Amino acid sequence: MLLMTALLAIGQVALAIGDSTLPKTGRTSCSCAFSSINQGGVMRGEAGSYFQFQTINGIQYKTWFAGLGVGLDLYPADGLPVFLDVRRYFLNGRYNPFVYAEAGIHFADKNNEETNWQRDDYSNDLFYDVGVGIKIGFMKKGSLLLSGGYSFKKYDKKIISIVPGCMVFPCHEGLQVHSYRLNRLSLKLGFQF
Repeated sequence: MLLMTALLAIGQVALAIGDSTLPKTGRTSCSCAFSSINQGGVMRGEAGSYFQFQTINGIQYKTWFAGLGVGLDLYPADGLPVFLDVRRYFLNGRYNPFVYAEAGIHFADKNNEETNWQRDDYSNDLFYDVGVGIKIGFMKKGSLLLSGGYSFKKYDKKIISIVPGCMVFPCHEGLQVHSYRLNRLSLKLGFQF
């Protein structure tokens, strides 16, 4: 939550800087602009269908966009992916097709649990999502985004069983490690400002 607040604050500062008037120096200004993408959608894979949400804040330069994002990924263990998003737009009209790639770390350790007899530890690991979409302009500075792609995340779940009657020392009876490699189809609907 702190990271999401920081990203939104950075975005507000960038908007304020972009709106200020710059002194005329005879040089043309950069065609860079702050842009924010907020999108939600569904991921579908072997484990079923699950919800996702992302907010991405970054810089648009001509037909390229690059930004930092954070999301909520509920497939099938809850997680918070933090990632870099890069997009390439192909046209400059009302309907603008694009390709995108996201890569970062999926933080799943918030699922860690402990009982009197067992402890479950989740690892933080790789996340990426690549795909295609279309940007549909509907306001002066706003656009609707529709996209679909392939999403991957991995993590390990360690199940540590504690021996009954061994409460003084950290005695462990067994360790099981389950590695998850999750391949999903990702469909998203969002807005870019």
